[in-house]
Amino acid sequence: MTLALALVLAFPGTAHAYLDPGGGSMLAQLAAAGFAGLVVLVRMYWARIVAKFKGEKKP
Repeated sequence: MTLALALVLAFPGTAHAYLDPGGGSMLAQLAAAGFAGLVVLVRMYWARIVAKFKGEKKP
């Protein structure tokens, strides 16, 4: 079973797929939104993160 899966993944066939410019734009927006969400998450928990590394109690 594993050998068959490895062979299928090693020799892929033709995809017959098309990526239009809207798809690339969507991926760029997804990356930007993920980065923005990460920044907001870090800002929300920044005091807790700093307190943990300093060995203090949570504010």
